[in-house]
Amino acid sequence: MKNTIKWFGIIALAVIIGFSAAACNKQGNTLDGTWVGPDGEAFIILNDDISISQNDVLMMKGKYVLEDDNITMSFTHLNGNVYGDAIEVMGIEAGEWYTISELKDGMIKFLMESIEVSEAEAEDIINAQYDDNNEVFEVLTGTFLLNDDKLTLNVFGDSTVYTRK
Repeated sequence: MKNTIKWFGIIALAVIIGFSAAACNKQGNTLDGTWVGPDGEAFIILNDDISISQNDVLMMKGKYVLEDDNITMSFTHLNGNVYGDAIEVMGIEAGEWYTISELKDGMIKFLMESIEVSEAEAEDIINAQYDDNNEVFEVLTGTFLLNDDKLTLNVFGDSTVYTRK
């Protein structure tokens, strides 16, 4: 009986050590967290969600996918904060999230009301600036390297090192 209890104790200890090691390994290899760059920009990553902030102001959000050392980021929403002081003349609100369709609709409505153009004219103006494949909403692909609390992203041939906050 003493041997059985002893073996259960050893097995329980091995399981605890195993789970602790797995948890440490997972924490050391996950991208979840806030990664701050040299110019105040930050990536906030949780599960498959990604957001970008600049000087603690949220700007964009979307999803990301990892495959080997490749990362693909698809931004689906833009925060009204992106436009700073110009927001007052654009028909959108600071702190609100917009898809490209919502962004365009808000700006079209604003143009129709503020400079009294027709809906077709407003659409032409906005569509010239924001097509459905606008660079703000384009899919970004690159490579990444995770080394402890340092994340190196290489997108468009530029490498930037981010530090886990």
